[in-house]
Amino acid sequence: MTGGDVPHLGGVVSFDFKSKKISKTFFESHDGRKHKDIFLAEQFAEKIKDHLNGNLCVTAGVHIDGITEKQIDASFVMVDELAQAVLN
Repeated sequence: MTGGDVPHLGGVVSFDFKSKKISKTFFESHDGRKHKDIFLAEQFAEKIKDHLNGNLCVTAGVHIDGITEKQIDASFVMVDELAQAVLN
């Protein structure tokens, strides 16, 4: 997943089909904070993992300067829609 003003790799969520384990890797931004776009990747993985017959790796990097709470909420709705499209 990517989007916004500054494309980047903010985090990775992986799902091991055999062990059913989800792993998350947060990458630090240039100012040392951890990227929060991984929460989008995590939601996406959760939505589709039970429908897979193999492993999954989701990368995320979404950045919008001055993002509002409303835009953040909308991004989670978009992730749900994307997951449903993938499942279809």
